[in-house]
Amino acid sequence: MPDEPRGPRDRKSQVEPLENLSLLSGLAFLAAIDPFATAVVQPASRTPIDLNATTHGTLTTQRNPDAGKEFQLYTSGSAAALGHVSIDGAVHTPGFVAHSQASGTLKVHTRGGEFTLTVKGPSQPGFSSLPAQLTYTITGGTGHYQGATGAGHLTITLKATLPAASQVSLVFRSGPLA
Repeated sequence: MPDEPRGPRDRKSQVEPLENLSLLSGLAFLAAIDPFATAVVQPASRTPIDLNATTHGTLTTQRNPDAGKEFQLYTSGSAAALGHVSIDGAVHTPGFVAHSQASGTLKVHTRGGEFTLTVKGPSQPGFSSLPAQLTYTITGGTGHYQGATGAGHLTITLKATLPAASQVSLVFRSGPLA
């Protein structure tokens, strides 16, 4: 009996009817009214975020001799339009290259969700320190900030340097990057 299936892998492919299956999404009501209807899904809104904020916290440094430095930031404070915010992330400075720019990612956490900032500094020689002025662009978000947009300038000020960490202030100003 070589033609009989011996296990699940030996069975022949079949097309199964779908007419009697229930939809698991919230669009089941649409199929009940008109089975040939097409649902239109709207993309997330492109809401501009006004990130005028000042935060304070700590900055720690990790060093890789060839890849430059990584600066870890952990701050909290207030934003005029958002209320209390906490910010964490990292900025990397150029390493063993002639010229490059500091870059990184910061997450802004609020009661309504969070959004991500991509930060970039000016062109610098390799092994430069963390620049005081960077630009930021909002690249994604969750909760109220899904589909958020925005850009502006970030000023980093070191307040006190300690052996393991430094005190830092971040000032964000929304506006064009020109």
